[in-house]
Amino acid sequence: YNKSIDLDPNNSLLYATRGLAKYYLKDYNGAISDYNKSINLTPNSSVVYYERGLAKQYLKDYDGAISDYNKSIDLDPNNSLPYAARALAKERTGIDGCADARKANELGYNSDTLIAFVCKPFPPTPNIDNPK
Repeated sequence: YNKSIDLDPNNSLLYATRGLAKYYLKDYNGAISDYNKSINLTPNSSVVYYERGLAKQYLKDYDGAISDYNKSIDLDPNNSLPYAARALAKERTGIDGCADARKANELGYNSDTLIAFVCKPFPPTPNIDNPK
């Protein structure tokens, strides 16, 4: 990626792709730096905001992650992934993320585990054999 960026330094996709490679190598700060460069060149990429949010979430910058997921959702409200990620980030900060988990499922994320983890448990079922 470095040589490609040297040859085409205004190509936002190259920065985004190198950021993803750094993310997979667990270089989250390096990934965020590349995602920032990509966003500066192409500010309307919902995917890059989502991916930067993931890197921030791994660094426990939950507020920063939520902000990026918000922007990603603003740019592409039909993508289930930022809703699912935002649900988890909200859960980590003590904010109810259940609506986001349910929206992610509605959009095709299909994870009952996410809903079970993020959503508060149902109230206890009344005892129908012994009503009061």
